[in-house]
Amino acid sequence: MKKNIRVGAFALLVALVCPVIADEKKADKFDAEKIVGDWAIASGKKSGTALGDEAKKGTYSISKDKITLKADGKTLFAFDYKLDAKTDPVSIDMTISEAPDASFKGSKAKGIIQLKGEELHLCYEPMGGDRPKKFDDDKAYTFTLKKAKKVEKK
Repeated sequence: MKKNIRVGAFALLVALVCPVIADEKKADKFDAEKIVGDWAIASGKKSGTALGDEAKKGTYSISKDKITLKADGKTLFAFDYKLDAKTDPVSIDMTISEAPDASFKGSKAKGIIQLKGEELHLCYEPMGGDRPKKFDDDKAYTFTLKKAKKVEKK
């Protein structure tokens, strides 16, 4: 009798815990819609060198298929992008569609992207290098972005 009670209690525990674990895994799934919006540069590195204060003034504006890097309200670069959310971390492939130097147009970059709470992490090899495997790759361009605060118009 005690054995049946223990087996029943274990089965009940498994039935209660498994859906919670499944829900946690669903919560960790990358949601591309959550990256859409304006992002401020919190920190970053270009090939291992930390960004200066001037570079941190730039902002990223992300739509469902385009990333635009702006400074002082002007577009510096625009990238068309595609995500592969089946990879871990999520892969991003970018193609420059606008640049201050026309020779950059059409250049490709492979990267990884991750959304953790209110921070968006983007890491990529500029100009067609190999896709980084981790976010602290000193050969890559690595940025931590935070959702830009909306300014209310008066």
